[in-house]
Amino acid sequence: REDYAAACCAVMNLQLVAWEMGIGMQWSTGKITTEKNTYRLLGINPEAESIIGFFYTGYPAEIGKTKRKSLNEVLRWLP
Repeated sequence: REDYAAACCAVMNLQLVAWEMGIGMQWSTGKITTEKNTYRLLGINPEAESIIGFFYTGYPAEIGKTKRKSLNEVLRWLP
């Protein structure tokens, strides 16, 4: 589980960098990640490795602007 969690963190960091560069990116863990044909086409041995997702990437036609809340609006210190 630790390796999977580390991979998830890496995925998030990669997505943040991509978006900063203007590249849209979505990570999907859909059914395709478990199909035998996917492993066969990619030459991956499912007994040795698992696909945890695929990236869908591209340059978006437009990027919406969302107003982020300040840190003080979302942070709460606990005793």
